[in-house]
Amino acid sequence: MLAVGLVGLLTAAWTTGRSTATHVWVAGGFVKLQPGARAARWDGLLVAPRGGRASFQIVVDHGLPARPRAGALVAAGGARLAGAVSVLRELTVPVTAHSSALPSGMLGDVPDPLVPVAVRPQAGTRQVFWITVRVPRTQRAGLYRGTVTVGAHAVAFRLRVAAVTLPRQHAVRTWFLVWGNHADAAEHREDSAPVYTRLLTRYGIGDGTQAGGDAAVGLRPDALGGDESDADLRQLARRVGSAAAKLHATRPSAVPYSYVYDEPTASQLDGIRRWGAALKRSAPTVRQLVTAPPKDDVGDAVGAWSMHLGALNPGVLATTHRLGAEAWVYSSCCESKGSPTLLLDQDAVGNLAVAPATWLQGGAGVLYWSVDDFTGDPYTDARNHGDEPGQIGNGDGVLLYPGRPLGQRSPNPSLRLALTAAGLQIADEAALLARRGHAAEARAILRRVLPGTASFVDNPGTWQATERALLQHLERTS
Repeated sequence: MLAVGLVGLLTAAWTTGRSTATHVWVAGGFVKLQPGARAARWDGLLVAPRGGRASFQIVVDHGLPARPRAGALVAAGGARLAGAVSVLRELTVPVTAHSSALPSGMLGDVPDPLVPVAVRPQAGTRQVFWITVRVPRTQRAGLYRGTVTVGAHAVAFRLRVAAVTLPRQHAVRTWFLVWGNHADAAEHREDSAPVYTRLLTRYGIGDGTQAGGDAAVGLRPDALGGDESDADLRQLARRVGSAAAKLHATRPSAVPYSYVYDEPTASQLDGIRRWGAALKRSAPTVRQLVTAPPKDDVGDAVGAWSMHLGALNPGVLATTHRLGAEAWVYSSCCESKGSPTLLLDQDAVGNLAVAPATWLQGGAGVLYWSVDDFTGDPYTDARNHGDEPGQIGNGDGVLLYPGRPLGQRSPNPSLRLALTAAGLQIADEAALLARRGHAAEARAILRRVLPGTASFVDNPGTWQATERALLQHLERTS
């Protein structure tokens, strides 16, 4: 067996007996590897906290269809990390025009769907595999060694499990909407939404319930017409309160939200005030969430104002808190140019940066308006055809891919979802360091990659070093 080590080695090759050599090489998890792209420099050592994860990529160039398999990781003292490694095949989606928010975004075939290795690779000479190691919360700290085999060949890797245990609840809350009608239409069966929610839960998105993908309850954004009487609103609020009570019975720490008003116009402000009053009277544990910067003229009717990262500056944060509300962030097709986004043609660290930037800028949560808004075939069409006129949002509204087109009964995650999970982990590490009395230090470390409002350093190696610095400081303060 030919071993391909990660440490200090970016490329390696073997001969398959054919005239074209097969090359296998490895890359970190903070890059998107397009066909023909070369890997950013990466030292090959994985580091992760207990309760966290670490990822890297294996690339096979000019090889037969491969089905990599992972074994257990073993430490020098005999400790094992069994069943912790998952291997998924990366597929690409063609991007033919830049997203409006990304004038210098990626074009061509961009990796995003993560599918079982049994799925046939797309046409071409390159296969890329996404390798994830999930670390149990009780795992012994130390250095572990493992391998991923590709046919008769092996890729050896190392993982250092840091002596740090992440909290069970994320520092940044998440509400990623699953639209049941889209899921049912894509999977050709009713009641498909719960399996979409369970997939989000595996990536740490939401609160683990089957109602909406997270701790959100209540009405969908298009549920109110604005002409309801006060009595009608109170009746609706009582239903929302009942749903919140059921949620609290199973998840006492959950914070329920009701998201009805999306980017409201001036004519809708009275509706916001009335719905907020109905919630306070009949569902007092539920916070109204509105996608807009804070507005003084609605008072305390809103419990969470959700806005683009570029709008969440210190002054806006202060106004939000003065109104007794939380500040949230939401990502969409229409971000300010240069901001971190969840768009498909954004590079990897741009997707990764959304959650830690939210925490650093004082945000309490991240809202994503849909993970399954399939307006075309998401495997072959990057555009969301429901975007605003004149706007292009590649991958907008799609973070999960339907399983049925590939003969599966469950959806597939995306590379952007995995990067979102990695970003939430970095935010958790910074927040944990802050809770231990080192808030200034945590913020200073994050500012190495997040130097200002909605700005980020576009360097995978710097992001990797930043996470390691957070873990090292946490180990010193444990």
